[in-house]
Formats: sequence, structure tokens, C-alpha cells
Amino acid sequence: KDAETHAAEDRKHREVIDARNKADGFIYSVEKSMREAGDKVPQADRKAIEEKIAALKEKMKGEDVAAINKAQEELQQVSYKLSEVLYKQQQAGPQAGPQPGPQPGPQQGEAQKEAEDVQADYEVIDDEDPQHTS
Repeated sequence: KDAETHAAEDRKHREVIDARNKADGFIYSVEKSMREAGDKVPQADRKAIEEKIAALKEKMKGEDVAAINKAQEELQQVSYKLSEVLYKQQQAGPQAGPQPGPQPGPQQGEAQKEAEDVQADYEVIDDEDPQHTS
């Protein structure tokens, strides 16, 4: 009986930990994206995102899984602006001019040959098969 009563507590504790870990990972991702975007994120959007991050961190201190998930959803909603900025930044990047790096050459052709499908005829030999003796 003791294990049964603790099983519910353990399950709830695990849900809280999982929600916190998920939220923490999402916060890290949003903060990293904000650093990458730099000044390209409008100040109003940056402020809204930072406020939602702070709110989520505050909810993570508690044990309410629903509150943590709700705060994470709110952060996700405001972070869509950040995603738009990063997407536009990526789209503008390749058009800026020639990119340094490896130029197309024989190495890429060789890699492509390896990636192609190869058809071959084969025969399965089963050592246990009495009809097939050597």
C-alpha cells in the first residue's frame, strides 16, 4: 500500500520535472535565437519575449504543471516574431554575394555516386538448409 500511495506522488513529481525540463530547453532555444538575431528583433518584440521568459522562469519555481505549460505556450506565441526575423535573415544571407567555402568539384560527384542505389543479384545460402549441401 505504501508503494501505491507513493506511486501517485512519484508520477506527479516526474510530470513536474518533465515540464520544467521541457520549459528550460525551450527558454534556452529562444534565448539563443535572440542572441543570433541580435538587433534585428524589434525592441517591442524583444521586450515581450523577455517578459514571457521571466514569467515562465517564475512558474518553473512552482509545482503547477498546467501553469508551466501555459506560460510556455505564451512564450511560444510571442517568439513567433523572432522566428520570422531569423527566417528573413536566412533568406537574405545567401543572396548577399558569393559564399566562401568549398566549390563544387569532383569530391561532391564521388559522394553522390556512393549515395546512389546499387542493384545486384544475390542468393541466400542457409547453412541449416538440408537441400543445399556443398
